[in-house]
Amino acid sequence: MTVYLQWGRKISELEKQQFSDVDAIKRWTCNAEKISEGPYNQLWRIEIAEEEYYIKIYHRRGRYLRRYGARSRARGEWENAHYFEEQNILTPALLVYGESDRRAHYEGGFLVQRAVPQSLDLLQLAQQYSVWQEDKHWRRGLMFKVMDYIKGLHEMRFIHKDFKWRNILVQYSVPSHVYLIDSPLGQRRFGLMFGLGQWRDLRDFDKGASLYLSKTDRLRAYLHYCGESRLTVRYKKLLKKILRNEKK
Repeated sequence: MTVYLQWGRKISELEKQQFSDVDAIKRWTCNAEKISEGPYNQLWRIEIAEEEYYIKIYHRRGRYLRRYGARSRARGEWENAHYFEEQNILTPALLVYGESDRRAHYEGGFLVQRAVPQSLDLLQLAQQYSVWQEDKHWRRGLMFKVMDYIKGLHEMRFIHKDFKWRNILVQYSVPSHVYLIDSPLGQRRFGLMFGLGQWRDLRDFDKGASLYLSKTDRLRAYLHYCGESRLTVRYKKLLKKILRNEKK
């Protein structure tokens, strides 16, 4: 497979040797644990020299125009992770990106990411971590940080497009840190397309919030997003659309 490589900003010289080419990465996956497999990629977890990594192997560029000329999912995830860093949003370190240079006959691509220690996605955290129920101040602090992230992206007219709880990673050590992960489709939108994307991001977030947050905590989170002590007419309309979707 002919691929071009790009190194991440946080990769060490040792990691460059470990993930030097496609063959080296494929050899690592032989001893890795498969985490998931979908229509576009496989996700593997491997431990090397007491450091944990995730290797994502792509076998499709994506759907529709992505199959032929538009930005692939692998490229989108790589570029959006760097965009998050520029916006001071934490994201796990992407170390290596490689992809086939053939569009018509795609031969695959890959991403290598350094794992975040002592972390769970927000959905797992709410289900498994007892502090979630016991410490409301800690829980609300996490929600405010999540709202800061998505508000900042929306102010830049950036739509995440998959802002679900499983794509929000929490490092539960003290102090807790919040990371955004897995945004291959995210992009800037304007006009009506931005308004639709904004609603969809908040709707995706609310699917988890409606299950694991009280009505009071949900309201506090949305007030924080709005930057208001009370909901304005504009945000009332937006939240009504989200709640109507919840009832369907």
